[in-house]
Amino acid sequence: MTKTNRVKIGTSFSPEELESKGLSYFQSLEALKVVREEFEIKDIRLGIRWNQAVDKNGTVDLHYYKPFLDYCLNTDIKLTLNIGPIKTFRWPESHVPAVVLKKLEKIPPNNTEIDLEDDMAAVAIHFSEELLNKLQSRYSAEELGHIVMIQPENEAFNAFGLKKWTMSEEYIQKMIETIWEFFPGKEILLSSSGCTNIKKCLEVAQKYVERIHKFTFGINYYYKTPFNQQSPFISWYDDIWRSRFHGISCAKNKKLADYYGYKVEITEAQLEGWGHRIKGPGQSTIEFERMMKRIERFILPEEGGLVRVWGIENFARDYIFKRLSEEQQNIIRIIKDINLA
Repeated sequence: MTKTNRVKIGTSFSPEELESKGLSYFQSLEALKVVREEFEIKDIRLGIRWNQAVDKNGTVDLHYYKPFLDYCLNTDIKLTLNIGPIKTFRWPESHVPAVVLKKLEKIPPNNTEIDLEDDMAAVAIHFSEELLNKLQSRYSAEELGHIVMIQPENEAFNAFGLKKWTMSEEYIQKMIETIWEFFPGKEILLSSSGCTNIKKCLEVAQKYVERIHKFTFGINYYYKTPFNQQSPFISWYDDIWRSRFHGISCAKNKKLADYYGYKVEITEAQLEGWGHRIKGPGQSTIEFERMMKRIERFILPEEGGLVRVWGIENFARDYIFKRLSEEQQNIIRIIKDINLA
């Protein structure tokens, strides 16, 4: 069993992901409760997808997310909101409503950077203002206190997703300022694919150097992938090893975090499988423990941090239908031991 007093286990939760796999809306809400009450996970990231948060006219409507928000904001959950709006976690990453796209003078081509001067950026910022205002008007200050962090866009500088859109630094800065206009001083999460985008994230954060301690850098770490498991020779060539070629290595990032005072978390730690080709951390207790040891040793600062496991929805689904494997049960037991320590 993993021995650690330094980290806590959190997760990301997507009700849409469960619905795409056949669960009903109410079963998705039940799954969220399983994550908190049965798996003992308090640190939860919830994504607000733009196309799920507006009505047919494009006006902000939180009806879909209300039961999930109500539950999170009235329990002991520490909630992180990924408000997007252009990129929110889980495929296809970009969730811009069709009604919004139709009104744009120009839709950004695939694989391009969205700049602050673009029409898309302007409507995205306007939506964010309306969304944050709606949250403020609907929930009490005590309830909103459960929102510990807000993430503008997901992997903003990584060309991933159906559209492969990235964001300019100026646009992300404007999003941060918009968030702080409604939620002054709230922690900001900037996420990176591995360590590939840490340098750019840090450049954005340093614009607010007097408040840099209000930033958390989230690293999305996939321990076993079809690429690095092609042969035994490259099996350890993961994101940690490759980070040395991206300007700021995982080791250097640990030192910078200590120097500047920003936090580091694993925003996505692989708990999903890759089919039958690879037995990954979500299918093997041994692989889960190995992944955790690499994260603690090479990525997180010495004082510890948060590791959000990626794919907990699948575990909650299997729990509901009473089909958890022995390995899944062991992994859940480790998570509970860590969080209850």
